[in-house]
Formats: sequence, C-alpha cells, structure tokens
Amino acid sequence: IDYSLAKYDWKTQYYKYFFNISKEKNEREYNTMRTEIVKNYLESLMFTLNYYFIGPPSWSWYYKYRVPPIPSDVLTVLKFDTFQNLNKLRFEKKSTPYTPFQQLMLILSPVQSTMLPKELGNLMTEKKYDLTEYYPTSFRIDAVAGMKYIYSEALLPEINEKKIIDIVSKIEKNLSKKDKERNKIIYDPYIKNIQ
Repeated sequence: IDYSLAKYDWKTQYYKYFFNISKEKNEREYNTMRTEIVKNYLESLMFTLNYYFIGPPSWSWYYKYRVPPIPSDVLTVLKFDTFQNLNKLRFEKKSTPYTPFQQLMLILSPVQSTMLPKELGNLMTEKKYDLTEYYPTSFRIDAVAGMKYIYSEALLPEINEKKIIDIVSKIEKNLSKKDKERNKIIYDPYIKNIQ
C-alpha cells in the first residue's frame, strides 16, 4: 500500500490488500462491502463497551476482519447509512461461556499445547483428530509497510469454532479430577475465593 498516493488511491489499495475487494472489478460490490465492514466494526465497538461496562453481550460474537476500516468510511456510514442508531444494535442471545480449556484451544498455538492436558494438546499436533489445519506450525507473516519488527501479524486459517468445541467437549468429559477442577467456569472468582 503506497500511502504517499492520493487518499482515494491508497484507500482502494488498502481495501484490496486487507479485504480482497476491488473498486475496479465492481464498484457497487466494493461500496457495499465497505459498508458491511464498517457496520461490523461499529458492532465491535459496541461489543467492547458492553463487555467492559455491563458484561459480555454474547459469547460467540466476533469481529470478522483482521484490520479496521478506514476512519473516513466509518464517518460516512454514520452520516448517511441507515445504521445510524447504534442503540438498536442487538447481539445474538448469550449462550454459555467457553470452558477454560475450550478458550485455550481457540487461541493457543501448538508450541503452547503443554499448557493443556495431554489429551487436548494432542489435538493440535496429531493428524488423526482432523484439527491440525487450525494449528499450523508454519505460516506467512504480514509485515505492514515493511516494518516487520514494529508490526507484523501471522496469517492464520479461519478457525472452525464449532468443530473444535464439539471435539474438545467430548474429551473434557474424560479428564482427570484435577484437570476438571482446572476447567471449571467461575462466574465471580473474587467472591468465590473470599468465602
């Protein structure tokens, strides 16, 4: 992305690079996708505010993209789109939170698998479980503007949360007593530990 170009030129490059949408191919689709990206980004802001001030509005919601939209596009959507009223935003109903081991299975790399019980750590590395595609040992790194040491990001596959949780849930039932204790969901750890 050449940020020295005129705003609309580097902005087009930004969306093509990070979101794989092209103004040249289909301008209508390009504009529609940018609006969808902005809406999802605004949802992420509302989610974060809810999370810290009220509580998690959903256990399964997530921001779908790896980078934010351009701020001027956020302003455009807020000014001209029907999405203006953020108070009407609703997240899907809460389910239950992930267990500690389920959460770790969704965020750890294979190198960190020793933090988990062996039965779960093996899911990351043994091909027979059909999950190794989500735990790559080699991957490309996206170094923005060539500044590898300032900011770089591993380009990882989209994780299939349902598939992983289904497999992990079955294994959790057979964990040792000690590991089951480690894997408890505690809704209010401060009060529980004081008593």
